[in-house]
Amino acid sequence: MTAQLAVVNSVLRAVVKPFLSFTSFHPDKIHKRRPLLSGVAALLPVPRNVRISRISLGPIWAEWVDALKNEADANDRVLLYLHGGGYIACSPVTHRNITMRLARYANCRVLAINYRKAPHYPYPYALEDSLRAYEWLLQQGYRADKIMVAGDSAGGHLTMATLLAIRDKRLPRPAGAVCLSPWTDLSCRGESMRQNAARDAMIPARRIRHAAKHFANGMPLDDARVSPLYAALHDLPPLMIHVGDGEVLLHDSTRLAEKAMAHGVDVTLRVWENAPHVFQLFAGVVPQSNWSLKEIATFMRQRMGAGMMPEVNSLVLVR
Repeated sequence: MTAQLAVVNSVLRAVVKPFLSFTSFHPDKIHKRRPLLSGVAALLPVPRNVRISRISLGPIWAEWVDALKNEADANDRVLLYLHGGGYIACSPVTHRNITMRLARYANCRVLAINYRKAPHYPYPYALEDSLRAYEWLLQQGYRADKIMVAGDSAGGHLTMATLLAIRDKRLPRPAGAVCLSPWTDLSCRGESMRQNAARDAMIPARRIRHAAKHFANGMPLDDARVSPLYAALHDLPPLMIHVGDGEVLLHDSTRLAEKAMAHGVDVTLRVWENAPHVFQLFAGVVPQSNWSLKEIATFMRQRMGAGMMPEVNSLVLVR
């Protein structure tokens, strides 16, 4: 474990995990606190070599993330990014450290959407928003084989749900998908929910079911519509999954990979030692975060035909 990763794990364990353990999940309090998190994230400066442009997509807003040093043909490729936050928090603003770097490393544009959130907008609102965004990209002239879908945590859940909806609606299949620490089983049956409860530096296992009930809209938590792990996973595009070995959601990733491969899906699973939940958020501080994003970018380039990734300074997006 690098010193930087050890420090981040210690801070998460001392500050973030206790906060998540004891903060209220009452709908009114969630609604009031949500803008605060995005507001704090918005105070972080956007590097001069990145352009952020906000647009409207029906009932939601989204933002284009463009790395200005990209090659000209980067505009032909796009990553649809679905942020995490348990379906109750966060926004594209909170996840810019991921989206800005993937735009640069993968030589593409990133469209990050602010999908509607539980508990006021439970299933299927977020899925409707992500599917609308994908169809909008097709309408804008982007070829499906130049589109990737990615997301972290709940966004990884939404990534899988979106792939299934694209398949079932017989829409053109995207080039591939990436899941970072995906939440795939809302019924919390994975052994890592118990085995890693103490080891996980960030997520208190007992609160996951609270978020799941807010999202599921009264449906059983093992219903395939709200838990992609229980869906038929055939005819999906190539999938890359990155997860930390100490996460309570570890087996949400490993079981997803096993089942998808059993259904004939091309899956690349990468388990990172001692990495916390969605550790890619700490890129620029933690070396493993940079390495992970560069591996993901290489996968994206291969799938979208963007060529090999040249050496990119890991700190290019940090002032």
